[in-house]
This record gives sequence, structure tokens and C-alpha cells, in this order.
Amino acid sequence: MKKSIISMGVIVVFLLLGVVFEILPSPIDKNTNENKPFTQAQLEDFKNTTTYTVKRVIDGDTIELSIDDTTLTVRLIGINTPETKDPRKNVECYGKEASAKMKKIIEGKKVYFNFDESQAQYDKYGRSLLYIWRAEDNLFINEYLIQEGFANEYTYSVPYLYQKQFKEAELKAKKEGRGLWGDICNI
Repeated sequence: MKKSIISMGVIVVFLLLGVVFEILPSPIDKNTNENKPFTQAQLEDFKNTTTYTVKRVIDGDTIELSIDDTTLTVRLIGINTPETKDPRKNVECYGKEASAKMKKIIEGKKVYFNFDESQAQYDKYGRSLLYIWRAEDNLFINEYLIQEGFANEYTYSVPYLYQKQFKEAELKAKKEGRGLWGDICNI
């Protein structure tokens, strides 16, 4: 009985710590405005109401947005593109094409975003986890990259809002041999 009470106490402490660390923003570099984290309330205010300029495309699934004279680094939810920037890995098949496509469709363009309450606000690298739409035509970038074979569906740990839709898009891209699902990568 005593052990189970202690175990329950430890679990409660870990759960509380998880909640606290999820809510609190990550540390800010006081010397620059780069990668300044935003609070959940700030992101709520920004989402779907205003457009923001894509400052830079880092790779096929990571971009930088200009928001209030600050740069927000974003990792797109529900997708994964072949690696091009990871120093521990070789450039993966179709990675350069995915990065080039992302640059072509949104670099310098206006976008709006939304987050997913089922997902963390930030990933382990401090990037905001978001869905992105191109403002000029409401193109849903996350889904588009999967549909065209530049990305595969990616579930990090728990299901997300558009998971079923993204999995269906990937299945169709595979059947049609699009992009990384074509003969070039032999997946």
C-alpha cells in the first residue's frame, strides 16, 4: 500500500512537470530575435487571421516565418521529407527535390497557419509544430507535399487532426508512383 502511494505521488509529480514544461516557452536568446518562441496565446492570436511571409525554407518540412520582427522556425505537422541538412546522415533520395519544391511554392510568399491541440507546441529542437496554407490560393502545404510525393505521412507519437487524410494522400501518391515513390528512389 505504501509503495503504491509513493508510486502514485511520483507519477503525479512527473505529470505536473510535463504540463508545466509544455506550457512554458523555451529559453529566448536575449542577443537576437531569432527563433523567439511564442506563447500558446500568441499563436492563437496569429493563426488563421493574418498572413505571414515565409522568410526562408530550411528543407522540405522546415521553414522560417517572419512574425512581428521575429523569426519563427516551423516544422510541418504530419509530414516528413527526405533529409538534406542532418549532419549525421547522407542526403537522402529526393531530399533535394523536396527542398526545391518547398522553396518554389512558398519561399517569400504569404502563408497562414494553424496548430494542432493534439500535438506539442514545439518539437525537441524548439521548432513550432504547425499546419501551413499558402494564402494566395489556400493550398494546404502539408498535404500537397504528400500528394505530390515530396513527403511521406509522419506520425510522431499520437494521432493528429489530418492523419487519415494524409495517409490516404500518401497511399494515392504511392499507387501513382509520384516523387519519392517513383522508380528513382526504389522505396
